[in-house]
Amino acid sequence: MSNISDNLRYFPERPKAIKFWKRKYEFNLALSVIIKPQKSEYANKIKKRQKEIKEKVKNIKIINNPYKKGLYQYPIDDLHFTIINFLKYGSKNKDKVNEFEKLLKKHTNYNNIKERILKEIKEKIERKSEADLRWIYTGDKGEIDSISLQSFLKPEFIKKLKKIEEWAKNRTSELPCDSAGMKAWPKENPRAFIVNTLRFMGEPQKRLSNNNETQILDIVKELNIKDNQKPFIKNLIIKKIFLVESDPFLYEHKCENEIPLK
Repeated sequence: MSNISDNLRYFPERPKAIKFWKRKYEFNLALSVIIKPQKSEYANKIKKRQKEIKEKVKNIKIINNPYKKGLYQYPIDDLHFTIINFLKYGSKNKDKVNEFEKLLKKHTNYNNIKERILKEIKEKIERKSEADLRWIYTGDKGEIDSISLQSFLKPEFIKKLKKIEEWAKNRTSELPCDSAGMKAWPKENPRAFIVNTLRFMGEPQKRLSNNNETQILDIVKELNIKDNQKPFIKNLIIKKIFLVESDPFLYEHKCENEIPLK
């Protein structure tokens, strides 16, 4: 694993503010690490942290559907981090996204496209790898719309992902990969991948009360200081990766393409 000091610039002691996630519907074809199939212990530990946060958060409704308003708790089976997006289509209108998916599968060689992507992944990534999970993600602007862990992969694994990303981007005329790319930050030197655990769902212009926002930001600060002492999850072994069709949440996702690693 890369030296911990190399990752310290990704340590945000306390975010500046909380915003709400702008509702949209998406169809994604993405390569993801789903936490629970790696080892249920990892997912259970994240679930325990979700509970710890929820118990301290007041005056926000906890929801189990990401398309309602409140604080959405990612189900234990959906906890994941996306490593590469191959295809993305989004709209405010759910029917448009459904229609896109139908047309994609009816009028393109979509199954062949998936097979080519799977073949490329299997050729480039064969071995298990590891990740450290620590610190709440705040991004460059310091505003958060979710309480999300950062996942730090080994540099060797990221190099393999870059090769797959380059392969996809060079075939945009053949494949509908207009949004192909790694889901990590910073973009110029990808290091941190994002594991969403809780998300603030509502209207973008909505703000929490000052007291409630301060309380949540203080919780994040407390967790980040704790994670600064040692990773929340150290050396998570990645033994399976998945090519998934899903919305941004993996809500009711289809996961028929499992790629075991040696």
